[in-house]
Amino acid sequence: MTVAAAAAQSPADGPAFEVASVRATSPADRAPVEVGNAMYPSGRVRDEGGPGTSSPGQWTCANMALSTLIVRAWDLDSRQLANPSSLADARYDIVAKIPPNTSREDFNLMIRRLLIERTGLAIHHEQKEISVQGLTVAKSGLKMKAAEPAPADASAVTPRLTWDRNSNPQLPPGRPMLIRSARAEGFVYAGRMQSIGDLAKALAGPGGEMVVDKTGLTGKYDFVLKFGSPVIAAQMAQRAAAETAPGASVPEPSESWPPLNSALVEQLGLQLQRAKAVIDVLVVDHFNKTPTEN
Repeated sequence: MTVAAAAAQSPADGPAFEVASVRATSPADRAPVEVGNAMYPSGRVRDEGGPGTSSPGQWTCANMALSTLIVRAWDLDSRQLANPSSLADARYDIVAKIPPNTSREDFNLMIRRLLIERTGLAIHHEQKEISVQGLTVAKSGLKMKAAEPAPADASAVTPRLTWDRNSNPQLPPGRPMLIRSARAEGFVYAGRMQSIGDLAKALAGPGGEMVVDKTGLTGKYDFVLKFGSPVIAAQMAQRAAAETAPGASVPEPSESWPPLNSALVEQLGLQLQRAKAVIDVLVVDHFNKTPTEN
């Protein structure tokens, strides 16, 4: 733990942005405004560009909370950040030029180094045992396909996400991406060149248990996962009942998607099981709300 803290506070030579501007978000852009009975930030949160996007050479973000930046830079589940509420009020605007052919992993290291150098971020790591959902290979065996490599002629591939006539996402080959979309029947998770750990993070809801990869698999995969949502199903049933004439029968849903764990087994050959896990937790000791000069 002591070694980790020292390393975090003294960044070694490693990946770095070619040039970067870091500024504290202005009070005018972060002051809340009242809409109805709720308070909302007046400034829109912006997060654009970087590896895997249509603008890989520049990253631009505005009104970004330090907690969000740390979760990305250290590639954490949000539950691995010990004190996120105390970091949410520190917000920054960043414009950074990214070297060509930067990987997503190196991009995260660049953000990490930038935060340490410009905000004086000091951290240490602790270990904590928590209840989790462990993602393991099902008895039926893994059904995921190895990731399709990038095509030799990249110009022949549509670089952006598209949708087919059934509103299913079509991800371009050779570009790491994971998207989640809601449908009347439930949710669709589509991944391109993703690890099992990436999928585990995506499956963990904001208020649910942390999902931990316990498969031991190290490859990258392409996949589509469709599963039903009890909440959405209930909402659709209520809507159908409200729109049905008195005395008439409520129409059955056109398609019924399986619950999450069943969908994982049937479609990907994975399953969720309750488990205990010791996780690494990052604790922030110090940072400066006003970054050093650009």
